[in-house]
Amino acid sequence: MSPASAQVFEYRNLSLSCGDNSSVDGWRIFRSTITTFSTSATGVPTVNPGGKTSGCGDKWGNITSCGCNIYTSKQADTAIYWCESRAKQRSNSLNISVQETAVILESPILAVMKGDNVTLVCKTKDRDDLRADFYKDGSFLETGAAGHMTLHNVSGYDEGVYKCHISTEGESATSFLFVRGATAATAPRTDWVWLVLTVLRHLVVFSPYCASTFLAVSIYRRNPPGRRKDDEATYGQNDDVTTEHHF
Repeated sequence: MSPASAQVFEYRNLSLSCGDNSSVDGWRIFRSTITTFSTSATGVPTVNPGGKTSGCGDKWGNITSCGCNIYTSKQADTAIYWCESRAKQRSNSLNISVQETAVILESPILAVMKGDNVTLVCKTKDRDDLRADFYKDGSFLETGAAGHMTLHNVSGYDEGVYKCHISTEGESATSFLFVRGATAATAPRTDWVWLVLTVLRHLVVFSPYCASTFLAVSIYRRNPPGRRKDDEATYGQNDDVTTEHHF
């Protein structure tokens, strides 16, 4: 499903597609409007669908041969969109945000593959070549002289919340960049797979030590020092005993 960017300007046409001639094949675009937003402890914005679910042509949008067109989109069109067939098959869902701000950040709306080059564009309604600052997870990354920033050979470390700022225009809303195919080697070390492997490595290293310690303690408990002294004393007393033999 398209479009390619998660943010669009208000009062611009929004074209949604499920593929060529998808409407003829029985596919239709649905949406669930978003009523609330929340932010996780890591600063990741989360949309909470709580509005009405409806299909293109039901008081919004115009059905086309490949999907749906929304003319002069408004903030009320901010929603989660997806394609659905007559058999109730569903495509991936897209969170599309219609912005009234002067600046938006164009970024991939779907997950990108590990190793891809990803270009982020900071743009106004009229230009996409203005000097812009880019941020990730609230921290400054770099300044794009022409409003562009490219992430080369992306990995799990590039996944996060991005935004941009143009000094003469303002700041964009945030967008989350997902990276698909990131492995434990490139993903942050809080990954649960890495934690499991770490625990197993420590078990392998310390298991022989634990086993030898347990064996030593067992021997110690069976032969405590006091008992060995008693045995030595008894043995010494036996050496002083004289046995008489009568013939």
